Formats: sequence, C-alpha cells, structure tokens
Amino acid sequence: MSLSTRCIVCLYKNKRVVPSDVYFNAYSQDSTHVQRVGIIFDVFGEKNLERWIVTIDPSDLPTLLDTLEQKARARLEDPIRGSSGQVMRLAEENQKLRNELEGITAENVTLRENLAKQRQEHHEHV
Repeated sequence: MSLSTRCIVCLYKNKRVVPSDVYFNAYSQDSTHVQRVGIIFDVFGEKNLERWIVTIDPSDLPTLLDTLEQKARARLEDPIRGSSGQVMRLAEENQKLRNELEGITAENVTLRENLAKQRQEHHEHV
C-alpha cells in the first residue's frame, strides 16, 4: 500500500489502513501530523483520540489536533498539572506584572505631585 493511501494514524502505528478506519478521512494525505499524533497517542491513548475524532465535525479537526497537542505537551512537561500548571504560572506572572505596574503607577503619581509642588514653589518665589 502506498504512502498516499494510508492514514496518518496507520503511518504512526505502521499498519495498513482498512476501509472502516475512523482515522482515514481525518488524516489521509497529511503526513505532517505523524509526530503530533504520536504525542497525542502517548498521552491520551488511541481510544480517546478515536472517540474525539468521530464526535466532531471534520472541519474542526485542525483545532482538535492543535488543542490535544498543546494539552499533551503540557502534560509531558508537567505530569501533575498539565495545562492547568501553565495557566497557574501565567496567572502568577500576570499578578506579579500587575503589582509591578501598580508600583510604577504609584511612583509616577508621586513624582508628578512633587513636580507640581516644585513648580508652584518656583512660581511663588518669582
């Protein structure tokens, strides 16, 4: 069987496609997803991927693969928290930056007040 008639999952699993292969329509002719499918398989398993593919509209497949790949990579990076860990880190970084901005804003207000006071004192002496 040629490469062009094998679905991407079959390529990943190194097997021949069968006519009822749920992945064939989803992945046929697109060998760029072999590594992505491998990561998704390793983390979520074939049955979960199959279940997700058959329940979505085929036009949503790229979004599904992107989402699952991101979640799988996050799970490999942080096996306990996965993508939640990334969200937590971003929330902490966001809070840190907000605090820093708040401090800079307060400092800016103080500097403006001091400058206004200096200008007023200068006008009083002139």
